[in-house]
Amino acid sequence: MAISTIGNTVALDLVSVIVPVYNSANYLHRCIDSILGQNYKEIEVILVDDGSSDSSGEICDSYSREDSRVRVIHTLNRGVSCARNTGLEGSNGSFVCFVDSDDFIEDYAVKALVEGHTRSRADLVVGGFNKVKSDKTASQIQDFSLEQLLTRAELEEYTLAYLYNPRQRQLLMSSWAKLFRSSIIRDRKVTFREELRVAEDVAFNFDYLQSAESVLFIKEIVYNHQKLGTYDSLSMKLVEEQPRALFGYIPALGSISRFLQRSHSETVIGRAIGQCYVYHVALFMIRACGQINRRNIFKIYRLIDELISDSDFRTYVKAYVPAEGNYRLIPFLLRMKFVWLVMGVSRYEACKLYGTGENIK
Repeated sequence: MAISTIGNTVALDLVSVIVPVYNSANYLHRCIDSILGQNYKEIEVILVDDGSSDSSGEICDSYSREDSRVRVIHTLNRGVSCARNTGLEGSNGSFVCFVDSDDFIEDYAVKALVEGHTRSRADLVVGGFNKVKSDKTASQIQDFSLEQLLTRAELEEYTLAYLYNPRQRQLLMSSWAKLFRSSIIRDRKVTFREELRVAEDVAFNFDYLQSAESVLFIKEIVYNHQKLGTYDSLSMKLVEEQPRALFGYIPALGSISRFLQRSHSETVIGRAIGQCYVYHVALFMIRACGQINRRNIFKIYRLIDELISDSDFRTYVKAYVPAEGNYRLIPFLLRMKFVWLVMGVSRYEACKLYGTGENIK
């Protein structure tokens, strides 16, 4: 257990749990109750109400009145990155955890992460998670069956493996289910990029990891990530005025590239980045085309047409070799510049994943 000594008193290190909240009243009680029910009691809970228009703000306030560990910050709606940064600015803990407001954590989660740090002194501790579907079924996501402490060099190899097969290495792609050192965040001025609408977690993690020398992957499943199966979460919602926001993963790859530059050549990094780039373009094709309607169909067409003419994308897609289980047909159609076929196939894949148009909010 992470401890500090003051006089003759032994005190647990304070952990700041930051929750960005936006219109999540249906799930918020479950989320906050799971945090307050932690076996590790030395926590502060920072709820950042990001301009919610439902009862989320009132729910947050009710918890702050009942439990002194809970603080609420109300802001205008500026997005999840701004909300998390606001929470970081107001945090006092030696460590930081993030929880999304429609998710929930196991009662041993913070304790397991802190004990992992105590054993290893790692700069980042990562737990496994459950993907919880709307029908209550769950699938466990763990990259290692036993606890693994990775050095910087081993972490770089892990990252390269992710770039070549994003479906097989998922634990560094979110900010939740992790224990960060506040000192690294503060001293290195690591923040969430507020211009990104998606993949802001990826950019944050790898900006942070540039100052890390070791990462511990613990065996415990500590987090439950709610998969709603609709288009109503922020990362899945096509913004009519900003369709290119769906391609936020592209600048996030720059953070991964900088992380790898200490030990790898530009050629090795570029090849791996290209594989991941094409995979995520295909994924975002599905998310965008699943939300096609009469108002945006030609806007999405122009976006795809512009993308497939981009010189970097042309280079990457020509060299793309899909790993087992990754997208094949959509990248091929993109390479051949068959825009309408890309839209049709992507729409079909979206309907399989998320349902038909009635799920579009």
